[in-house]
Amino acid sequence: MSTTRQTNVEAEAVRTGQADERNTARPSFADSLTQGERRLRWFLIGWMTLSTVLNLIDKNTLAILAPTLSELFDMSQADYARIIMAFQLAYATMYIVGGRFVDLVGEKIGMAACVTW
Repeated sequence: MSTTRQTNVEAEAVRTGQADERNTARPSFADSLTQGERRLRWFLIGWMTLSTVLNLIDKNTLAILAPTLSELFDMSQADYARIIMAFQLAYATMYIVGGRFVDLVGEKIGMAACVTW
């Protein structure tokens, strides 16, 4: 088949919607983004990673400090359990308050405020 004939057949197939999907090059979603949108996407990924790391550090700080705190302040297991319970209660309360705050001000401002707090 000649090149001109093949091009005409392909054009007709595309016009009628019968084109072979494998031969039609479609740009991916990532290819359709502008440079600024790509930078924003990576910034948001970094922001979410930072907030996750801060969350994990918060949750593990008391566990890492348990032996030091018990020795320094002469605490029993029950005293340490009360500290952990108070921390978890405050954490759960702030999840509710923080969630309502983010609902009110929006995700961008809410996330920025929660991470910088």
